[in-house]
Amino acid sequence: MSRLALATWLGALCAALFPTWRLWRDFFGEPEIFSCGGMFFRGTSVWREQFDLVALPLRSDVNSVLYYAFAVGAPAIVVLVCFGRWHSAVAGRRAAAVLGLAALLDPVFFPYFDLRECRQVPVLSGQWFGEVIGGWSATSTSLLLAAGLVLVATQRLGPAEEPLARSAVFPWPRIARWTLLLAIDYLAVLTIFRLVFTLFEQSPDDLEYGMVFWFYFDHLIAEPERALLLPVIVLYAVARCLLLRRRSGRGAAVDHVVRAHDEARIR
Repeated sequence: MSRLALATWLGALCAALFPTWRLWRDFFGEPEIFSCGGMFFRGTSVWREQFDLVALPLRSDVNSVLYYAFAVGAPAIVVLVCFGRWHSAVAGRRAAAVLGLAALLDPVFFPYFDLRECRQVPVLSGQWFGEVIGGWSATSTSLLLAAGLVLVATQRLGPAEEPLARSAVFPWPRIARWTLLLAIDYLAVLTIFRLVFTLFEQSPDDLEYGMVFWFYFDHLIAEPERALLLPVIVLYAVARCLLLRRRSGRGAAVDHVVRAHDEARIR
């Protein structure tokens, strides 16, 4: 590996470490205290109420996942894992895609708060779009920089051993399929939460801050019964994995039969 390539990898690692450093700096720094008061009543349409039932928990959950990923240094881990396969062009593109996705998700799923009305900014509202555009931070910039440096190190400075036919095609259909399956699973788990809330007469507004927030450690200490939802989610995940494995096995068997039939016709 050349010195230029090594310097590029080092720059990518430093850029990927910046979100973690910034998060912990703010955590141990002087806290910023905001306060708001008053009661505001604003009529909302039916579609907005139904949309917020999914949009608000999703926003909070994605934001929580990003927060903990930055806290443990996940972007830097992605760069280090990719560095372990520095000769792979495919690994470089995948790592850059993960870093770039995190850079885009951070401002989109941040829970913006309106201090004048003392409430969260509604998702997909005009104010929300303004907050997203103005919410582009140094964290997102550093992640995009890390993604770009990883691409340079693996596509231009690295040997890129994969054949062109294998490395040039990005698996968009597979990504779209798994994204759809993940969205279905999220809606299913969210529905389970709402059914449990209905049975135990809990307020559905508790899910406004997401399902991850429901399992915070201090919440589990104060209300241990919250942990009862974990086995339900685990059972759903196991059943889902078994169903996917069964379908993939059935699809592989069908492909094998079709391939055998085609070979017999050729002979």
